[in-house]
Amino acid sequence: MLTLRFRAIFVFLTLAVLAACTEPLMTQGQSENLVVRNISVDVSALSGVTGRQIDVPAEQIGADVKAALEKALARPGPGNADLAVVVQSVKLTSPGAAAAFGGNSKISVLMTITDAKTGDVLLPTREVRGYSDVLRLPGVIGVATSPSRENDYRQTVDGFAQSVKEQIYGDDAAS
Repeated sequence: MLTLRFRAIFVFLTLAVLAACTEPLMTQGQSENLVVRNISVDVSALSGVTGRQIDVPAEQIGADVKAALEKALARPGPGNADLAVVVQSVKLTSPGAAAAFGGNSKISVLMTITDAKTGDVLLPTREVRGYSDVLRLPGVIGVATSPSRENDYRQTVDGFAQSVKEQIYGDDAAS
């Protein structure tokens, strides 16, 4: 029992440290007046959802990611930047993985931000990961608190979009 508690505390502290170490992708000066105009999502490199069996076609994943990003990144004013996303992976944490390791479900993408008028690169292509806000501790608690497949997928897409917003605009993004 002590080992399980130690593992749970270790995983929680590790994730907290990693979350605190996430640096914004852009400086405050770069992102302060940034308003995303167009978002393109490419799922051609995606072979499906891993970690948990769920039947969501790649095209639907692309549409869901785009809609979540549009909602999360919405800001007033005329758009001055375009966001290009290439979805690399969608990994949902299965109840079995939650029992053994815990953790969050995640989406990994390659992301580029360009100036809408000139096409100049504002943020060179880089790998960006976003996580579900639902952390599962290892052990029986992880299994008991695992959401349904559908809820896990939705929470992961929404958490990913919020994570991208924080990485672009900083943790205290007001809009």
